[in-house]
Amino acid sequence: MPRSSLGVSASNALTARWAEQVGERRVDFVLSGAAMWPLLAFLAAAADGPARGELEHAIGLPPDRAMACANDVIEVVNRAAGAHGAIGLWVHRDLPLRTAWASELSADIVGRLRGELMEDRAMLDAWVKEHTIGIHDRLPVRLERLPLPLRAETLVLLAACLAIRTHWTTPFRDLELPFRPSSGPWVGLSSHALDGTFEDLDRLQAIDLPR
Repeated sequence: MPRSSLGVSASNALTARWAEQVGERRVDFVLSGAAMWPLLAFLAAAADGPARGELEHAIGLPPDRAMACANDVIEVVNRAAGAHGAIGLWVHRDLPLRTAWASELSADIVGRLRGELMEDRAMLDAWVKEHTIGIHDRLPVRLERLPLPLRAETLVLLAACLAIRTHWTTPFRDLELPFRPSSGPWVGLSSHALDGTFEDLDRLQAIDLPR
């Protein structure tokens, strides 16, 4: 089996496990392991002790195959139309890296933290903007309820991103003028509206969400 097939299959398996954990508690979520899996795989390739076993379980592959498969997954994502993925590893400028491991990482993956908060934050924000195709322009301060601190003494910072820009095969038209429905739940309201003509109406779905 080609290495890329191994990595893609393992990444999909991680995504499936995440979805199983969510279960039926929510139906309006989107998730993918396509960016996080390579990051975990790179860590697995460098880890030893209990951490190596835990990361091997997480990625679903032997750590000695993880590095090559992670590089292949990133390449597969970047070849996809409209998608761009990247992972970043930043270490303090005084922190040495294992040479054999670091030499197998792409040059654009590893960066150095200078310990100057403003400079380091600007560098990280520029990385986020570049690798999310401008969708985000800064590294989040918080993800859900977990803080993402950056201090002068921060030794290692890891980040993964996956950006997807899509478009409608049959675009909608902006009606420009205010739309005032004559019936239905929005009767009497003035709103912005889009108009479209489609041959296959079965492909259109309306989702009823709680207000």
